[in-house]
Amino acid sequence: MHKTIALASGLLAATAAFTQPVPEIEWQQCLGGSGFEDTFSAAQTADGGYIIAGSTDSNNGQVTDFHGGASDFWVVKLDGGGNLQWQKALGGSATDNVGEIQQTTDGGYTVAGTTSSNNGDVSGNHGSFDYWVVKLDPLGTIQWQRTYGGGSSDACWDVQQTTDGGYVLAGNASSTDGGRVFGLAKVTRRFGERYRVFDRSDE
Repeated sequence: MHKTIALASGLLAATAAFTQPVPEIEWQQCLGGSGFEDTFSAAQTADGGYIIAGSTDSNNGQVTDFHGGASDFWVVKLDGGGNLQWQKALGGSATDNVGEIQQTTDGGYTVAGTTSSNNGDVSGNHGSFDYWVVKLDPLGTIQWQRTYGGGSSDACWDVQQTTDGGYVLAGNASSTDGGRVFGLAKVTRRFGERYRVFDRSDE
């Protein structure tokens, strides 16, 4: 124990002369309502602001239009100074959990995650938890949404736009039936992740 502490102290002393000044907080923002909010994805946007995606079970404070289930996707757009520009609760009456959000080349956003809902903003659920991807315009209005999966639990954790204008979704799956995600899945040996690539014809 003492040897470890002494070594750590020595390293700190030796590197003190090379450290940069401690960054100062420019701004901070607490967002949400009286329930539970968590964040899974955040990125700086082309206008210098920020897009944040997580989950919520609130329907007050800064959260509006919660769908009444266990949780909704919650997407928040901030300007460069941390001021709220818009927010959007997305989901249905069951459980909707965010995996990732990305700004798209048209200035909108694609947010993906997992849903067990089949009402509200969600349609086409295959029976349990599905991949759920939602395309938003620059102001957060839904342009389209799709579910991919089968009769068991399938969880999406990442989305990326591809160079051909489509998207790739990554996650894990336990279904062997149902949606196209399985017929066209790519399985990586290292992580066991399943990929479904869909093009703009799915919009």
